[in-house]
Amino acid sequence: MEKNLEQIAEEIEVEDNRNILRKGYDWSKNHINYKLGAAGAGVGGGIAFYANFEHGLLPSSLAFAKQAVYVFIAGGYNSRTCEKLAKKFDSKTLSVASSAVGTTLQAGVLMYGLHSLTGTPNALETASYISLLNFPVFLGLGSYFRKHHDNGTKGLFQ
Repeated sequence: MEKNLEQIAEEIEVEDNRNILRKGYDWSKNHINYKLGAAGAGVGGGIAFYANFEHGLLPSSLAFAKQAVYVFIAGGYNSRTCEKLAKKFDSKTLSVASSAVGTTLQAGVLMYGLHSLTGTPNALETASYISLLNFPVFLGLGSYFRKHHDNGTKGLFQ
């Protein structure tokens, strides 16, 4: 059974769209760590849900969704930045320190921007407290990424 030109053109168009989506996803993996973003989204979304549960199921579900989407993207981006900085320099100490400090500052600025834009009353205070929590997390992640880089192994989160 022969295919007509319309069927062939349709198959090529579908294949091109799949290739575009695949190329976009592959490009984004250079900038977002989806595994850590998803883990952070579950934790952050769960905290937001719990914190807002007294207001009802709908408001707490919306809080979960907003926080989970933000953490999935921003947390995944910050994690990938941490990984890149942890592998950047020959000095292990410099790499791990820059990954912790640089990523904590980046995350703090993003969080402050989010809270400022969404009308959080104490945006700077909120971002500062979160940054205090972020520093040890990014220090641990930086050490983890550097260890696997030095050993030539691929870690669970890479």
